[in-house]
Order: sequence, then C-alpha cells, then structure tokens
Amino acid sequence: MDIRLERAAHLLRTTALTVDTVAAKVGYPNGGTLRNLVRRRRGMSMAEFRSAGPVW
Repeated sequence: MDIRLERAAHLLRTTALTVDTVAAKVGYPNGGTLRNLVRRRRGMSMAEFRSAGPVW
C-alpha cells in the first residue's frame, strides 16, 4: 500500500485543499501525477475519489 496515496486520500476527503496542494504535501510532483495514480490504482475520477468513503 502506498502511504502517500493514503495520506492524499485523507487530505482530499477531510479538507478543501486543491489537488495540486495535496499532491505537494504528500510528495508528488503535481496534481496531474496524483490524478493519474488515482485513476490507475482505484479506477475512479478525482471527484469520485474525493467523495468516496474509506477504501484503504
């Protein structure tokens, strides 16, 4: 399991931070990288990921 992706999920679901800000806080180069990881690993859009319940 990817700790950074877990932390990003928590921040996206519990704060109003932008995807770019969350990506930077957890160590990804940009929001696009985070979006691609979410799409590849979880099969959902960023909006779906942000509003989904705990999936970890």
